[in-house]
Amino acid sequence: MTMGKLVLVLGAQGVGKSVVIQEAIKKVKEQYITVNFGDVVSEIIREKGIGNDRDKFRREAKLDFFKEIQLEAARRIAEMTKEKNVIITSHAVMYRKSGFFPGFPSYLLEILKPVAIVIIYSKPDEIEARRRRDREAGKELDRTRDTVPMEIIKQEQEYSIYITFAYAMFTGCCVKIIENPEGRLESAVDELVDALENLD
Repeated sequence: MTMGKLVLVLGAQGVGKSVVIQEAIKKVKEQYITVNFGDVVSEIIREKGIGNDRDKFRREAKLDFFKEIQLEAARRIAEMTKEKNVIITSHAVMYRKSGFFPGFPSYLLEILKPVAIVIIYSKPDEIEARRRRDREAGKELDRTRDTVPMEIIKQEQEYSIYITFAYAMFTGCCVKIIENPEGRLESAVDELVDALENLD
């Protein structure tokens, strides 16, 4: 049986990952399903009776237990690739109380085996404006997302690009960097379509 392909599409909250992916998979020849890694983590912590707030869990859970949940999420998603092509959307880095933590350490990459990694970025002021619009619109009321200054958003994006190339060293796959500026969604979508249709 032919295994499906798994692609990581990473970026900070507010870069527009979900919209870019939704539009891109309408255009590609092969079918993909999109899985939010954090949603799978949420499902697991609910099953374990820990609650619904994955942001609080990410910030406050003991690191060993946090890793255990990450591993379970990766195993569940890897199972999906036995039948389908999968795009995982998530963050390249995440913020814990002790500092920045890689979204996909080597122990997750060994399970997931991505064939490509895409990172989407935007200008920090555009990200901050999108986050503010989401808060004002009352989106995701069941979550307690981080409210961070512009400088931290800038750092997160810089670190995300750096660490994504470290992920490529572990996996041996290519990295595609896509800018998603305000008002130019179609350009970002076309770049993602090109990446998905030209996988090595």
